[in-house]
Amino acid sequence: MSPLTRAIASLRPGLNFADIDGTLANVRYDEPLPAGFVPPTQAEIDAIIARLGAPQSVTPLQCRLALNDFGIRSQVEAAVAAGSQVIKDKWEFATEIRRDDSDLNALATAIGLTSAQVDSLFKLAATKV
Repeated sequence: MSPLTRAIASLRPGLNFADIDGTLANVRYDEPLPAGFVPPTQAEIDAIIARLGAPQSVTPLQCRLALNDFGIRSQVEAAVAAGSQVIKDKWEFATEIRRDDSDLNALATAIGLTSAQVDSLFKLAATKV
C-alpha cells in the first residue's frame, strides 16, 4: 500500500477510493460519497505521511529515482561497485529494497548517511512511480 493510500485510508476511514498514479490529484473516490464529504488536502496527506514513518520496502526503481533526487546515486553506485558480490547482486537483481536490510544499512553508514536520512530517502522513494 502506497503512503498516499495509507494516508487517505487513515484520514477518511471506510471510504472506497483508487490511488490511480500516486498523486492526490488523480485519486478517484467511489460513489456514493458520504454526506459532507471533503477530499483530503495535500497538507493533511503530508502530515499523515510524516507521522506514518518510512515504508519498509520500495522498488529498485523508486530507490534509484530517490537517490537521483538526493544527489547521491553515483556515490551509492560507487560504493556498490566496491562492495561484495552479495551487495552487487542485490543492487542488480533485487525486486524490492528493504529498509531493514543489514547490507543496505552498512552501505548507508559507509557513505555517511544517518538512519534519519535513510528514512527520508525511503519516504521520498515511496512517492515515486
